[in-house]
Amino acid sequence: MTKTSDCPLPHGLMLSLALFQGLALFALSRAVAFKVWPWDEAHWLYLLYTVVLAGPLLMLLACCRGTVMRTLKLLAPFIVVAAALAAYTGWQAEPDEAIKTYTLGPAFMLTMGIACFKAAMYIQHLGHYDRLSYATLFLFSWRNFLVIGLGLLFVLVFWGILMLWAALFKSIGIGFFDWLFGKDWFLYPVLGLVNGIAIMVFRGLTSVIDTIAGVLQAAIKYLLPVLIVVSVTFLAALPFTGLEVLWNTGSGSLRILWLQALTLFFVNAVYQDETRASPYPPLLHRFVYVGVAVLPIYSAIAFYGLYQRVLQYGWTVERGWGMVIWSLLAMFAAGYLWGIVRHRDGWIQTLSRVNIAMGLVVMACMLLMNSPLLDLRKVALHSQLARLERGDIDLQALDIDYIGRHLARPGYLALQSLKTGVASTHPDIAENIERLYRPDERRSHDAATLSQHLTVWPAGTDVPGELLQALLAEPDVAGMRGVAQYLLLKVDLDADGVDEYVFIGKRNNWGKASLWQKSGEHWRSRDMWVTGDWAGVDIEALAGRGEVVVSRPRWQQLQIGGLLFQVTPQQDSDR
Repeated sequence: MTKTSDCPLPHGLMLSLALFQGLALFALSRAVAFKVWPWDEAHWLYLLYTVVLAGPLLMLLACCRGTVMRTLKLLAPFIVVAAALAAYTGWQAEPDEAIKTYTLGPAFMLTMGIACFKAAMYIQHLGHYDRLSYATLFLFSWRNFLVIGLGLLFVLVFWGILMLWAALFKSIGIGFFDWLFGKDWFLYPVLGLVNGIAIMVFRGLTSVIDTIAGVLQAAIKYLLPVLIVVSVTFLAALPFTGLEVLWNTGSGSLRILWLQALTLFFVNAVYQDETRASPYPPLLHRFVYVGVAVLPIYSAIAFYGLYQRVLQYGWTVERGWGMVIWSLLAMFAAGYLWGIVRHRDGWIQTLSRVNIAMGLVVMACMLLMNSPLLDLRKVALHSQLARLERGDIDLQALDIDYIGRHLARPGYLALQSLKTGVASTHPDIAENIERLYRPDERRSHDAATLSQHLTVWPAGTDVPGELLQALLAEPDVAGMRGVAQYLLLKVDLDADGVDEYVFIGKRNNWGKASLWQKSGEHWRSRDMWVTGDWAGVDIEALAGRGEVVVSRPRWQQLQIGGLLFQVTPQQDSDR
């Protein structure tokens, strides 16, 4: 591994940065708690949190003695761009009284976290050298990863010691420490300071960090051939099994993308210095690059699976994420294949160029996903509305719940326009849209709405009102408002002469099922395990044609004393 010195900032400056970060986070948390600016302006809140979290952390990781000004000149533009994208993302959560941010925050934190991680190693490299080298970039990436990971572990252990401290003194009647350690004005600055201490300590232990990285890379060196065996043999088996079996799992494309991502990561961990000799004997080295050369085939298979879903159901944010990840992995795989075709055994000569360029592409992509240029919420909305305009779906099948809850401001504006347009022709849809943005009144309308959209089997069955209320009290059931299909079946599943109810909710290619039984005055539910693929199954039509069968399990239960043995449905279906 290339040895690159790492000279952290003076300890006092690093601790001051960490303390500032803790105090700033405390101030923002108090603003939210006491409902003062900027708590009700999401664009400012996102912007400030991004600057407070990313700015000091990147300075703690990247700045070195003698290169501070050069590093800041690189860091400042990145922070400005990140702040602007944060403001745009926060703006997607307005008006805040109508739009829930639970779908915005995680995606923004993940993409911005990856972008910051990539930016840190490029800034560190350019702060030391003018010419980019992948071996040095790789060194900085491992150091940053381990410093952040060990730093978080250090903070967690410190917090655990505080909790033990408080518990011990509380057990002897002294509650002061339990009171003190539970105060946010204490925890934010103290934990921020401890995080700074951890980064300062671990950045000063570069030889230890590099040794840990070397141990991990050595382990990966032996795991990579195993992963290549899995990749090659799985690809060889596909012509005999066909792709349909893979798609029937409902997650075939996801598994292929995981296989690609792991293979690419392991290859980079092993072949990270183009100046070194191959880490494997010649035959094993060739076997590895054969496994790398077939990755574009996996890209083609994953693309086919993703594209078929898009053709069937249109774009969603999740499918957009899948296609973005596919694109990045496919570009990596194509770059590596190009090097293998040109240089054969010496293909690692091209590894550095491909990885340096693709690192910048990944960082740019993560930033663009939080910008108007690659806003997956807008892509999903346009796709679903286009399906409606083309007649692929009717207005009743438009997934209003998904648009309202997952597409933030674009979804909100589109549904408000739709509500106005259908108020006279489809008042029920207009009311559903109105109810979607009235969380305080949502419950009072749900029983009637659920009853209207519920298909009951056998037809004409009276559904107990208490059961409807019990269904609505379940978070999973209540959270499925707006799904394409609801079905309630009255069946005697345990053959005891007393009917139970099976509730099924289905949206596009996924669904949930639960068994409901009356116990005394209350209804109780149990989750049901479902095998098979939800996609393309019209549960309402099947029930309407009477295609509902109560079948006995092939394998009965075996009891020996207090032990109960049974064959799981999954095992039975695999035979």
